[in-house]
Amino acid sequence: MDVVAKLRKYQIEQKYCTLFRKLGKKHKFRSSGYVLGCNSNFVLMLTMDEFTFSGYQIYPIAHISRVRRNKFDKYIDKIVGWEGLKEGIVLNDVIDTTSYRTIFTTIKKAKQHVIVECESPEFETFTIGPITKVSSTAVFIRYFDSAGYLKEDLTRIPFIDISTIAFDNNYINVFSKYLRHKDRGAKE
Repeated sequence: MDVVAKLRKYQIEQKYCTLFRKLGKKHKFRSSGYVLGCNSNFVLMLTMDEFTFSGYQIYPIAHISRVRRNKFDKYIDKIVGWEGLKEGIVLNDVIDTTSYRTIFTTIKKAKQHVIVECESPEFETFTIGPITKVSSTAVFIRYFDSAGYLKEDLTRIPFIDISTIAFDNNYINVFSKYLRHKDRGAKE
């Protein structure tokens, strides 16, 4: 069974699984949770960490090297059920994963801020903030720094560089409530 077929199966059956992603020869990543949507280009996953849902992630299928559902994943899935957490596996706003453009357009429409990462070993970036514009080849984000200051300039991220998109997680949601604009001439 290929990657997409496995992901669709686990989505339909609402089964916990682990994705292994590979970028370049040395960069390997692992994410676990529940598949909420999948097509030949992208997978939408509700990720889980220490038996707590940790937000939504979207990954390009091309970066997924394998999908695992072994005895460890199966047992975690049972615990999630026993804890009554499976009722929380619902996506309120439908995210259209047809293309990068539809992904970012629907996330923007839902008024969600995002984290967009480029995890390539040659060009690693982490951009967090509100989506301001979506073109046919890139997304524009108004980045905010770790002090909560929104930058005036927009960050342009070409779709081809993106390896992961995160939204509606605790870090983004809490930080976004406390964003501020830097006053010109004000001291920090």
